[in-house]
Amino acid sequence: MWKKKENELPTPEPVSRPEPQAPRPTAPPRRSDRAIIGPTLKISGEVSGEEEIVVQGQIDGQIMVKGQGVTVGKSGKVKIESRLDYDSFLLDTKQPCVVAAAEAVRDVGLDPQYAIANGGVDANWTTKHGIPTVSLGCGQRNQHMVTEQLVVSEFVNACRIALRLASPEG
Repeated sequence: MWKKKENELPTPEPVSRPEPQAPRPTAPPRRSDRAIIGPTLKISGEVSGEEEIVVQGQIDGQIMVKGQGVTVGKSGKVKIESRLDYDSFLLDTKQPCVVAAAEAVRDVGLDPQYAIANGGVDANWTTKHGIPTVSLGCGQRNQHMVTEQLVVSEFVNACRIALRLASPEG
């Protein structure tokens, strides 16, 4: 039905060229569960965390890592002075203040946990000076760090316990 004209050239088919591809994104670097204290760093004080620590520099103080190790490199130096400063954590569970605190914890529907915690608190000072004092947790996590958090429900429970201990009936 349709007839091609003789002087008409055939229509060329389009040439498909591959599109230039953008460079593939590289996978993000894997998080290492290792903290490295570089050779020019000197830390005086407490170092704590949850990952392995590799010391190439110098640490003068206390190192506390949960379930991990500390590796001292060839250029690393670690000077640790070991002392037991946490007198309030050494109180006998029969001490009146410990018994009263445990009762207050139970009164708000919780079970007391006797544990040695990380850090210095006022209870250490008062206990050392003859006033046995219990340290109660109040929901803090990673105190004095950029990742510091407060678990509000635990804080509310701590307030209930403190109110129970401070009440004349308690």
